[in-house]
Amino acid sequence: MSFRSSTSSFRRSLALGCALFAAVWAALELARFPRTAFWGGRKLAQKVVALEAFERTGPVDVFVVGPSFVDQGFDAARFTAVTGKRCFNLGVSGTDMYFQSLLVRELVLPGRTPEAVLWGLRDEVLSRSNINRQYLAAPALAWARGPLGRFGPVLGQYLPHYHRRRITDWWGELFPAADEEVVDAQGRTVLATATRQERQAEREDAGDAGADGASGNEPADDRREEEATGGGFLAEDYAIELAPAEEHVEATLRSLRDAGIRGWFLLTPYYRAVFARHSKYAQALLLGGQADYSAWLERLGRELELPVLDLHYCQEISDHEPYFFDSRHLNGAGSEALGELLGKLYSGARPTPEAWLGTPSRAQRAAIFGHAPPATAPTLPTGVPQPLAAALGFGPGGKLLDAYARFAIERAGTYELVLIDRESRAHSGAYFVRLGPEPYRQVVPPGVPESRSSFGAFELEAGEQIFELHSRTGAPIDWDEVLVAPASRP
Repeated sequence: MSFRSSTSSFRRSLALGCALFAAVWAALELARFPRTAFWGGRKLAQKVVALEAFERTGPVDVFVVGPSFVDQGFDAARFTAVTGKRCFNLGVSGTDMYFQSLLVRELVLPGRTPEAVLWGLRDEVLSRSNINRQYLAAPALAWARGPLGRFGPVLGQYLPHYHRRRITDWWGELFPAADEEVVDAQGRTVLATATRQERQAEREDAGDAGADGASGNEPADDRREEEATGGGFLAEDYAIELAPAEEHVEATLRSLRDAGIRGWFLLTPYYRAVFARHSKYAQALLLGGQADYSAWLERLGRELELPVLDLHYCQEISDHEPYFFDSRHLNGAGSEALGELLGKLYSGARPTPEAWLGTPSRAQRAAIFGHAPPATAPTLPTGVPQPLAAALGFGPGGKLLDAYARFAIERAGTYELVLIDRESRAHSGAYFVRLGPEPYRQVVPPGVPESRSSFGAFELEAGEQIFELHSRTGAPIDWDEVLVAPASRP
């Protein structure tokens, strides 16, 4: 009797526990809490919830993917209003192109046929941040590669253990802070403030910011996500090498083309101060720090017939400080401006200027030097000094800051570039110099009085070769003559 009573009591308790568990699970599903553990991070989990709600009223025509430049900086609702195309922002802060390629191929395209995918880019392919690794290790990607295929993530996310959270996280879900950043109905992260407390634009203007972000070598979008997650940067590469990552991206783009889906590459606007000629960003760009990356993007653009739209310097946005959260990230007002601009370009309501096509764009060069690269320049002979005044010069108030010319090279070989000063003055500062097709070099004169200063040797082919000389610091170029002559043999 006692045994049967205990068994019956156990069964009732088990049934009650199961019913309670089912009720709690159902309540969680009805509440639509993001499944952070399944998707690898809160931001993507929130966007999946928003996407599911958005797709209940119709399919998505245009997806936009990318890092935080897209996540907070692209207003899909504004794009929709301009184009009439249902657009969703699937940008995820702190992620790199490899993860975004996985996201598109494994989680976005299966079961969907959008009209286009706009791909917002960082200034590099890979990121070594912990948050990116966390997303790469997400169960969602494992389920997508499993036997259920595209249905794997759809079904797997409903398993109850993917709702696990710390007590503090549950408190945040139930009682969100007043300044919590939320995801809007079309996927954009709505910032709690219009600007960073520390004005990165001012630091960039002072030349203190690094080439990859506002300080040091950490990309700003990674730092922003790491600050929010308590993560940090890894000391080693952890996921994949560059070559296979690029191959994965190329394969994803080909799958878009084969499915008849338009692809766009997009570099989002930076604040004008980033392009000061003395900034580290300008230095990295001109000295070829992004040359391999840019050449890869442009090759993909040619082979796959997709636009490479470089809006890093877009005057109507970049010149307006109220549009920027920091020097490289747009805020809410800026995201609306970008959404409207891209909507007009995408729909054809506005033609795309040639200065924005390809990367680095002509617009970036114009922002750094204050004028567009000239189409022509005087041709000068080699072997004898030429007046620097014979070159095409630019600068305010008669002050020469930039000089352009072409030199007629009769025979291929090694040539030396020499600047001559008849008064033998000391020259300080730094200069960007280019002779031939290679990237610029930075030259710093010794700072002592001298009549001739060598700016280096260059390997040149026969024919006309471009010559450019630019002051990096804003100090005037005050040499008298320029000489391009065959380098003397040792």
